[in-house]
Amino acid sequence: MQAGLDALLAATYPEWPPHPAIARPVVAAGERREVGGFTVEFFAVAHRVPTLAVRVSHGGRTLAFSADSLPCAALVACARGADLFILRRDLLATRSAPCATASAGRNTRAA
Repeated sequence: MQAGLDALLAATYPEWPPHPAIARPVVAAGERREVGGFTVEFFAVAHRVPTLAVRVSHGGRTLAFSADSLPCAALVACARGADLFILRRDLLATRSAPCATASAGRNTRAA
């Protein structure tokens, strides 16, 4: 998996060669990890390529972040209750889109 990530990065950003001292762990939607005392959660959001939103919590405070995503239930779940939600929004979409994940065989849409 790491070789595939390295090849993708090299093709996408050739001016930024991967540095061997920098770890690039692979994560998946639904994972929860403890990193340096912070709880980090990952959510699959609606985007044209596989994209994860991230929720970071520590000491009763929460930061949620997503790259540009169409509205979907996972995006709402990531942002819900956060002290600060940052959404990088490049797309000018006005409609909801199905999330990258499905529940009980149907797509979930944000309200």
